[in-house]
Formats: sequence, structure tokens, C-alpha cells
Amino acid sequence: MNRRSTTILSFLLTFAVAGLGLAASAAAQEADPEEGLLIPEEGEPTEAWDPYSVEAEEEEGEGDEEGEPEEEPAAPVGPLAAEADAPAATSTDGKSEKDKKAAAAALATGQGLGGGGFQISPSMTTEVGQGTFVSNEYAANPYWAWNLGISPTYTFENGLRVSANVGLFQELTNSDGDTSNQRVLLSDVSLNTFYSVGRIPGIDVGVNVSGGLRFPTSLASQAQTLITSGRVGVGLNRGFGPVFVGYSGAFTKNFHRYESPVVDIEDQDSSLCLARSSDNRTIDGTSCFVPGVANTNFSVSNTVFANVTIWESLSAGFAYGIINGFTYASFPKDEFSSPYATEGVGQRDFFFTNLSVNYSFPHVFASIGIANSANFLDSENDSLRFPFWNFDGAANNLSTIYLSLTGVVSIDGSGVTFL
Repeated sequence: MNRRSTTILSFLLTFAVAGLGLAASAAAQEADPEEGLLIPEEGEPTEAWDPYSVEAEEEEGEGDEEGEPEEEPAAPVGPLAAEADAPAATSTDGKSEKDKKAAAAALATGQGLGGGGFQISPSMTTEVGQGTFVSNEYAANPYWAWNLGISPTYTFENGLRVSANVGLFQELTNSDGDTSNQRVLLSDVSLNTFYSVGRIPGIDVGVNVSGGLRFPTSLASQAQTLITSGRVGVGLNRGFGPVFVGYSGAFTKNFHRYESPVVDIEDQDSSLCLARSSDNRTIDGTSCFVPGVANTNFSVSNTVFANVTIWESLSAGFAYGIINGFTYASFPKDEFSSPYATEGVGQRDFFFTNLSVNYSFPHVFASIGIANSANFLDSENDSLRFPFWNFDGAANNLSTIYLSLTGVVSIDGSGVTFL
């Protein structure tokens, strides 16, 4: 998958940086809204969406459909970390220094701020791909994009948190992956829940559960014929002085109208469309199935993360995640199949990492970092990739450098407060 087609995954993960309480895709990313000839993978995380959306955009380790090309996933933006038990933070001017530090740590590790009431979290991220710095006639286009997100959240008195997420994305450079450039694209809309169960006695480990639904408002998800996507997750976390560590795991199930993406026949030669029964290459005479690509049926993600408070409002973040996606079953191989094709359920595996430095200014949380995402093996499939930066061809923009700014506005009976 091209760099443009999966950037929404980056967008979704940006919410994690701000502790927006997102519930893929990645992808997923696969919530990247592209039209024309762009056929993104099924979704992620993004992923725009909650950290778990990323599942939507899993990178395919090997071609699992006949003639299915290997695609490149987008690098997640922001310290992807599952929500943990967020320390309570008061919204008064007399907030203690301890509360301020706790609130900053909550944002840095992808948590939402504690306490009851209604909050709105706007975020703005800009990212530059490593290929931008490559001067080579064979290099892909430079990559520079921005993401704008908004996440309203309501926390009940019992600690149950409900949130929604939506955002916009635009690549400012010319995309090398679709027929239209510099379009402002809408992400999928996600609805999420989060609840802190409590702490395990004796070892002081916090336990939380989460869930979410994603709806296909992006062009990419509509091309995949996504109806909705459901996710359930569990998280563990613990503090060790200035160090906060955690783990999150999630299962995502996608529901599609068709098992393969579709495109408008005006955007693709119908003779290249995948024929179904009775040699029917079109759907209602307007769309056709995309050959060599299968939507993702379900995915599993596992993420570990850490945040270290360096000095007062300054901290450093780390995240490493693995996503395993499984497609719908493909047709059995026959004499016309590619020798490299495999039949049955396809598996797409990739990892994502994030290293960041974070600072909590008055009313604004800032994060600058490096995000990387790829399949585990290099382009020759003979050695493991270095996890934190792509050294296997910089032009593909698998690694990005980003800057993210997030604010949190609290609305309660006493009025509006900028945290």
C-alpha cells in the first residue's frame, strides 16, 4: 500500500499522543479515504483512529492473493499507547505540581485525563517522510502531510469513558499513489469506550478494558465496502517512580459487503476487473471487484509502551506494536494462478514503533518524534528490519518525523477550562 493510502493510520494514532482515548486502524489504517485508482488495504488502526484501528491497515508480509502486490504501510504518528488508568487531574488554577505532572504523563502515554465531565481534545500533527531528504531520480515523491483531529469525551462518575473521533488529512506534496493530489480527506468516525477495572493487589498493576466501533465515512473504507468494524481490548499498566509502562492487546472484527474492494468502472478498465460467477465483472454495471486484493476479516494487535518523566513537564515516550491481520479466504489455486500465490486465508503482519519527546506547555501538549512502520523482513525477505528507522530504501517513506500539538478543553458545571 502506498504512503498516501495509509496515512490516515498515522492520523488515528495521533490521537493516542494526546490521550484522546481512541478506540485502526490503522490503517489502516485502513481508514484512509482515497478514491480513483487507489485501493487501500482493509482496515487500523489507525488507527485515524484509535490505536487499535491500526489493525485496519496491516502490512502484508507475503502476497497471499493471486498476483497480490506487497504494500507499504504508513508509519504511525505519535506515541501509540493503549489507554491506562489515568491519574485524576483537577482543572482549577490551584492545581498542584503533582497533578500537573500526572496529567502530562497521562497524555504522553496515550491516556485520557481522569475525572468526570465533558472534554474536547483538538489535535494538529504535521509529518515529513524520510524520502523527502533523498535526492535520487528513482526516489518516490517527497512526503509532507498534516492531520487535524477532534475528539469529544465524556467521563461518567463511575469512571466509564465514552469518546468519538474524527479528523481530516491532507498531503501537501504530490502523491504517488492515486489520481488526485492535495485533497483534504475525511477519516472514518469511531465511537469508543474505556473503563478502568482497578489494580491487582500485591503487584499494583492497573487493568482496563475498552471497546469501539468504526464507521466507513472515509473513501478508502467505502471502497473496501466496510459496513462497520468492532474492537475489544484489554490493557495493563504500572508506574515505577518516573517510569510508566504498559501493555495493550486488542481484537478487531471487520464487516464488509464484499470480501474484495471495489472501484468505479470509470476509474479502471473493466477488462481488468476480477470476474465472479457467470463471468460477471461488474456490480450493478457501475463498479467492479479489484483483482489481487482481499479485505481484512479480523486482526489482532499487541503493543508495549513506556513513558519516562525527565524533568517536570518534559518526558520521553516509546512504543512497539505488532499487528497480525487475516483476510477472507481466497479462491483455490488453479492452472492460471501465479506460482507465488497462496490459497486460503491470507495473513498480513507488520510492526510499528514510535520514539518521542514530549512537553506539557500551559494549555498545549507538544510531541516531536520518529515513527516507523513496515513488515518484519526487508525487501529481499532475508533479514529483519531495524525497528526504529527504515534503512532499507529511504524513498518509500516508511519512517516519518512528526510534530503534534494537542489541547484539552474541560466543560463542567463551573464553566469551560483549558487544561
